[in-house]
Amino acid sequence: MQQKIANPRPRRNRADQALPSPWWGVLVLLLVTGAMVLGVCGTYWMWQRTNPREVLVPKVSGMRREAAEAELRRLGLVPRVAGERHSESIKRDVVIETRPKANRVVKEGRAVDLLISLGSAYTKVPDLRKMSESEARRALRKADLVVSKHTESYHSKVKPGYIIAQQPEGGTQVPRGSGVQVQVSMGPAPRGGPDRSALGGGEGTSESRYLRVEAVTPSDGHDHRVRIVVWDENGERVIYDHTRGPGSTVRRRVRGVGLVTVQVFVDDELVEQKTL
Repeated sequence: MQQKIANPRPRRNRADQALPSPWWGVLVLLLVTGAMVLGVCGTYWMWQRTNPREVLVPKVSGMRREAAEAELRRLGLVPRVAGERHSESIKRDVVIETRPKANRVVKEGRAVDLLISLGSAYTKVPDLRKMSESEARRALRKADLVVSKHTESYHSKVKPGYIIAQQPEGGTQVPRGSGVQVQVSMGPAPRGGPDRSALGGGEGTSESRYLRVEAVTPSDGHDHRVRIVVWDENGERVIYDHTRGPGSTVRRRVRGVGLVTVQVFVDDELVEQKTL
């Protein structure tokens, strides 16, 4: 019996195979592009969620410190006291300026430095007469002053423990932290004893003191006024007041009696103070 041989399956030529449709390539390209766009959008969305927003630094100069700090915190900023200085025009505990300055755009969470006013560098001496010694010390502390010298004297009219006299006198304007000399009554003197009613009336209560001071004017091409003021038991006096050229040096040896305070001013700005 003759065996039938199966016809082999005809082989297709590569040229005869069906080519893929071009739309598949377009679809793949669209899918890849869409994935890239979604990735970029997702990254931007996450960046927006985590990146601090921008805020405008408010104008808080001229505001009291507590109010300024509250306003900065409300906007998401961090208040920070960077320094303090005396000011003759801005009250104590008021913001002088900020860094960054007002109306600057910054990121939320940024620290804002505050410069706070200490108020005037000067204070008025209270009138201590008719006060007890404890009352006088409280009044001086309230005015940022101290007792620099304490003496006691008999007095026929002032009760024991009360102030007879003071130096400087009440109402005098002096630098904060200055000393005030007080004389406290011991009451009426024993029969035949002394009755000293003026500060420095006792033997040896006043002595001469000498201080050396120096002032240098700025080298800015302009003339400047130099003034030297002395405070002592004799009161206030100006020992030098002249206009000097730029870069000039003024040196003086100052004499005073008792507690002596010397102030040096250049263009009405206090540049040096010494107390002895």
